Amino acid sequence: MIKAVNQNFGKCPLRFFGGDVQSKRNSSFPILHTMSRKQASVLLASLLLPLAGAGSTLAAVALFADVSASAWFTPFIEEAVALRIVGGYKDAQGNLTGKFGPADNVTLGQALKISVLSAGYVLSGGESGEFGWATPYVSVAMSQKFSMDFSGDLNRPATRAEVAQIVADAFMVNMETPVGNNYDDVRADTKHAFAIEALSRDRVVSGDTDASGRPLARFRPTANINRAEVTKIAMGARTIYGENKAGSSSVKPVTSSSSSKATSSPGVSVGITVGVTASGFSPVEITVKKGTVVTFKNDSTSPIWPASNPHPAHTDYPEFDANKSIGAGESFSFTFDRVGDWGFHNHLSSGSTGVVHVTE
Repeated sequence: MIKAVNQNFGKCPLRFFGGDVQSKRNSSFPILHTMSRKQASVLLASLLLPLAGAGSTLAAVALFADVSASAWFTPFIEEAVALRIVGGYKDAQGNLTGKFGPADNVTLGQALKISVLSAGYVLSGGESGEFGWATPYVSVAMSQKFSMDFSGDLNRPATRAEVAQIVADAFMVNMETPVGNNYDDVRADTKHAFAIEALSRDRVVSGDTDASGRPLARFRPTANINRAEVTKIAMGARTIYGENKAGSSSVKPVTSSSSSKATSSPGVSVGITVGVTASGFSPVEITVKKGTVVTFKNDSTSPIWPASNPHPAHTDYPEFDANKSIGAGESFSFTFDRVGDWGFHNHLSSGSTGVVHVTE
């Protein structure tokens, strides 16, 4: 019924009457407000939203004029709406517009918000910080040490690989997995390759298929991704991994002193630590600014030898080479001052690999 109102009576005005209201400044005004039937239907649907559980057609189809009951993405948007993970577009006054934009490219900030809320983090702080409306979500990313840098433009379109990384970080997915088995366009030196492969392993994401549904071994990591697809991925991750209880405690809001733009000295980023256990490097993939000091800490009982690819020559980035065994409990630190994607491995156990993405 509400959907029909949205579609067929969008221009017919409704008038709501009531008595006068006395304001604190002793000036009264009559409660006489005119809105279109479309605005009224959106308002009614939003008021009924708390009563709609996951999977309720009312939750998404009634709220959004661009979400039909038969669309492939509707069940995922319905679930996300019922869980208050997504809510659709708002106008400049903060009012719902009745549109979700399923085919619109998701922005980096939107992808972070959807992932953080899907994983069940408890937010702290308002939207008045350095990153505006995205401040609570950037706070989570910084507190939980997400591997991506969110200090740049959060309104730019996110890539498919970036979304995979954000989701994997939000749900603390084990990313120790082989690379190159699923897609021809995802290799060890592909940005966020381990996140893509880990989510593919757990059937949270998949690549392209032909008209018959057969896999094409193609992920398109650098392509943009729309809001409907990201909502599906987030709901799939929630189903597979559950809420991230380990990271569900409140996090500190971002302040200027805790921003990811902080530096230890001009042009040199704050250091980051990569742990090394019997299972391999953790995290297996990081993105850092040029000049960042990365410390490889041996948390295993066996010696390690971090070095750049390829094994055993280490010629991709010759300076990035421990040149000796690092004992249990010891560390090796290296300053990455060359922009690029630097694959590395444990020279003493070459199947243990990772990658460092260095940006300006």
